[in-house]
Amino acid sequence: MTTIVVLLALVVAWLTVLARISQPVNNSSTVEVDSSVSPWSIRRVRPDVFTAGQTATAQPLVHRFPGDHRLVAGVTRSGKSCTVHAIIAAFSETVDAAFVGVDPKRTELGLWTPRFTQNAVDLDDIDQAIVNCVRLMKTRQQFLELQGLTKWTTALGPWLFVVIDEYAELVGVSTDGIDRTAEGTVIDKAMKRSRALASMRITDISSLARVGAGLGIKLIISTQYPTAEVLDTQIRNQLDTRIMHRVSGSEQVTVCMGSGRASAIDANSIPTSMPGGLWIVGSQDYNTPTMARSTYIPAEHIPNIAARTAHNRWTWDQLLSLQTTDDRQETKQ
Repeated sequence: MTTIVVLLALVVAWLTVLARISQPVNNSSTVEVDSSVSPWSIRRVRPDVFTAGQTATAQPLVHRFPGDHRLVAGVTRSGKSCTVHAIIAAFSETVDAAFVGVDPKRTELGLWTPRFTQNAVDLDDIDQAIVNCVRLMKTRQQFLELQGLTKWTTALGPWLFVVIDEYAELVGVSTDGIDRTAEGTVIDKAMKRSRALASMRITDISSLARVGAGLGIKLIISTQYPTAEVLDTQIRNQLDTRIMHRVSGSEQVTVCMGSGRASAIDANSIPTSMPGGLWIVGSQDYNTPTMARSTYIPAEHIPNIAARTAHNRWTWDQLLSLQTTDDRQETKQ
């Protein structure tokens, strides 16, 4: 009996601590959401606000459109794909969103093909997709300069979300522990070329991160390996919204959340019994790390969502020609 009482007391103490560290900061940007909205459904509660999940304090988990550049990290089967799919599903409902997928592991984003402008899986296609994104950024930059404007709006065209499923694979960081530093063979020469291309990809992605947000381009970077080797400081500094699922150690917590916040979060603070569990911190609604759980969308449901929202899809020609939503509707008619 004494053991049961002690266990109950520990559970109550844990829940009290969890509620305290997970409470979002109340500020002018925090969104008030109708409590009748189901936390496990994706809902558009305002033109720029979607909910997809629930915080530890039973508040809906908020995703703003377009929001910041985002990092979504976590070990295998921790729920990071749930979060990425939830964000895509929410934003796919609006014609003001275009998507480009970069999926070197060929595992996740193909389900969204009917809704995506492009889902690149082969390295050549990936490189071309990134080049197209940079080209779009420069085209929009020139357009704003000619028009005397300083900020991209949806009246000029959609926001483009560049969704990168496994960033470590993309930038050429070995995740299998194999040392590839030897020189001289044909394979080694191919690896040298691969590293050179990876360096170019990093440069282009860094450019999209630094400049793209003001030109209607947002990054959603997902990785199982949130280390300093994978995510260099230049990239991390641009990812203002950080979403961390379960990770394997304190170094990964520091990379995900930042050194100033890492001391308050334990690497094992999200239990394996909490599917989709995460910590989120952002520049608007979550000024301090907030524990939450993401909405789960079964993989078999995603093709239906993609097909239902396929009429909102943008082609590269439409994006690069700066065709507005009104232009596109006139073309259809």
